[in-house]
Amino acid sequence: MSFAGESLSLDDSTLTPWEETAPIDLPTTVEKPLATRGEPGRYAILRRLGSGGMGVVYKAYDHKMERLVAVKRLNPSREGEGGIARFFNEAKAIAQLNHPNIVSIYDIVEDRRGFFIVMELVRGISLRMWVKRHGPVPRSVGLDILRQVAEALAYAHRRDIIHRDVKPGNILIGRDCLPKIVDFGVAMIGGKPPVDVRRRVAGTRGYMAPEARWNRSRVDTRADVYSFGMTALQAFAGTKPWLVHKYPPFIADVILRATRENPKDRYAHMRELLDDWTRLEEETDRKNETIPDAVRKALSPPPSRRDVVEIRGGGRDGEIVPLSEPVTLLGRSAQRCDILLGDPEVSRVHLKIIRDEGEVYAFDMGSQNGIQVGNQTVRSIRLTEGMEIRIGDTILRYL
Repeated sequence: MSFAGESLSLDDSTLTPWEETAPIDLPTTVEKPLATRGEPGRYAILRRLGSGGMGVVYKAYDHKMERLVAVKRLNPSREGEGGIARFFNEAKAIAQLNHPNIVSIYDIVEDRRGFFIVMELVRGISLRMWVKRHGPVPRSVGLDILRQVAEALAYAHRRDIIHRDVKPGNILIGRDCLPKIVDFGVAMIGGKPPVDVRRRVAGTRGYMAPEARWNRSRVDTRADVYSFGMTALQAFAGTKPWLVHKYPPFIADVILRATRENPKDRYAHMRELLDDWTRLEEETDRKNETIPDAVRKALSPPPSRRDVVEIRGGGRDGEIVPLSEPVTLLGRSAQRCDILLGDPEVSRVHLKIIRDEGEVYAFDMGSQNGIQVGNQTVRSIRLTEGMEIRIGDTILRYL
C-alpha cells in the first residue's frame, strides 16, 4: 500500500506533509503506534494533518530518531489504481534529490496494513492556502519564494526528474518563508513516467501544460516551466490562474513566455527563466511590503512557556520536572524527559514525554497497564493544562 497526493481535481485539493500552526481543535488521545518489522511502535501517530482521495497524512513521532515526521498512507480502496506504483515512484524521485527546497524522505515502511512513507514535517502554510485565505503574496516576498522553487526545479531537471504536478498546493512555505516542493508521485524519472500513469493524464488541470494532456509520454522540462508560470500567476494575482483577467504588470512578460501554448515558444529550461527572474528581483522595490499578520503567525513558532510536570509516587513525590529547558534524568539530556519509574507494575519501562512547540505528548513505552486517564487506558496522549495521568502507582500532573 502506498500514497501519492490526488492531483486531478479542479478544486486543487492536495495531500501534503505540512502543518498549519493556526489554532485548531485537537484530540487528546493519540492513535495506536505504527508497527514496523522488527521495530513495533516506532512511529507514534499524534494527529491527522489532512486527507484526500488517495489517503491520509499524519503528524507522527519517530521514537528511534527522536524527531517529528509526516506519515503518508494510502487509502486501501486505491491500491488497485496504481497507488503502489505512484508511492514507490515518489519515494524513488525524492531519494535522488538533496535540495533545501525539496521535502526530504526518511523511510518507506511496510506494516500489517500495507506501506506508508515517512517524510520531513514542514511547519507553516501551503502557497495555495496563503493565497486562498490571505490574498496575493507581496511582490518581493513572492519573487524570493518562487525563485527558490525555480532553482529546486532546475536542480531536479539536471538530474533528469520532471515533477509534472507543480502547483500552489504542492509548495509548502515553512519558517523564514522557506519553500519546499512536495508530491513527486507522478514525476517522470529518466524520461519514463510511472507505469500506472503512462496511459492517463498526470497533473492538475489548470496548471498542466497543454502537451501533457495530448502527448503525455513526450513531455520535457518545459512542462514544469508552464506549471511554474501558472503557479506564479496565482501567487501574485491572488486567484486561480484560469480566473485571472489581467496579469500583474511587473510579472506579465515572464508569465506570458512561460505559459505559451506551444512548448517551443516557452523558456527552454528553468535556468533560462531564472535569468529573467533574477532581473525582476533586482528591479523590485522591497520597501513598504509586509507579510499579512495571519501568515506571519502561521510561520512563527508559538510563544515559549515553561512546561513542567509534577511527579507523585514512585519514590519521587512532589518532584517538578521542567520540559521547556534541557534536563537530565537518568543520564539522558534533551528537550524531553525519559522517566524510569521505580514501580514494579510498570516493569521498569520508560514513560517518554516530549515537548513540541506548544504541545506536550506522553508515551507509554510498553508498561503492563498503559497510561490511565480517568477511566480510559491509552498508549499515548496529548497533555493539556492541569491533566493528570497515571502509570502504575505513579501520577504525573501537567502544570
